[in-house]
Amino acid sequence: WTNEYDQSDLLVNIIGEFDNITQWDSLDLRVHTYYPDAKVKDITRSVYTYPGWYPTQREIYEYDAEGRVSKQFLQQPISQDEWYYTYLFETTYTPSGQVSELLSYVSDTGDSVWTLSYKLVYSYDQDDVEQEVVFTLYNVGDGSWTPFSRTINTITDGKITEIKYQSEYGQGWEDTDRDVLIYDLNGNLASIQSQQYWQSQWQNTRLETYEYDPASDIEVSTQSISITEFQLHDNYPNPFNPETTIRFSLPNAGYVNLTVYNILGKSVATLIDNNIAAGNHNVTFKAENLPTGVYFYRLQTSEYQMTKRMILMK
Repeated sequence: WTNEYDQSDLLVNIIGEFDNITQWDSLDLRVHTYYPDAKVKDITRSVYTYPGWYPTQREIYEYDAEGRVSKQFLQQPISQDEWYYTYLFETTYTPSGQVSELLSYVSDTGDSVWTLSYKLVYSYDQDDVEQEVVFTLYNVGDGSWTPFSRTINTITDGKITEIKYQSEYGQGWEDTDRDVLIYDLNGNLASIQSQQYWQSQWQNTRLETYEYDPASDIEVSTQSISITEFQLHDNYPNPFNPETTIRFSLPNAGYVNLTVYNILGKSVATLIDNNIAAGNHNVTFKAENLPTGVYFYRLQTSEYQMTKRMILMK
């Protein structure tokens, strides 16, 4: 992957190539354009098909008054110069800046006429730690909403110690799975015990254990700049296949958890769960074994939490 920047240090192109033994062959191109305030306006993805580039998808972004992504449109090409709409994701936020609701729309006609598809509703505790995510499907016929699944987090001393997954089959919420998280004396995640609710009891299905080296292997920026605020940046590229880079900035050293969730709120990858130094950091998320879809990555420290969305397109 090669990143190209303009004179204002804005990312313009991401070029993907593969090693064809004797040479690097073009594979993927993501062209970025920006609003006057330097926020991303759209990203056009193309693949190389001899004798040139052929567009495959375009993302269009809109922002709210606080500079946060409020709408993300996805388009597919009809030809080199014509596009039709396929999906729209609309995000609203809490007063403290956390995601409060995400609405998904689809377009069957290819224009900007949208039909609701599903929504995710988030709730938080007094410290802005995520407590619950509810996934609800929209019924086009009568305009009603049908609860489908939800995730409930148990929070102890600012850490998530249990993640419970429930489904709605028409008779109320029913337990399906849960993850029990255990931490060591240094506050690092030591194990995740996954269980499935079956025959009126929890049954073990998987155990993950973690060991830590004295030093973190997360890349730290060597730029001599002062980090004054917590930031979780948009991942690049997005959409991605099969890997993307997540960048974040920490004003102070401390505990950091970076976890990726699927659209149902189930954890699919824990990228960081350790004490990290202050500064700029980046980590690569590889999703070779995951299906196409919408995913969320959440960065949590002892003082802050932020969640953003990314799309895996295979």
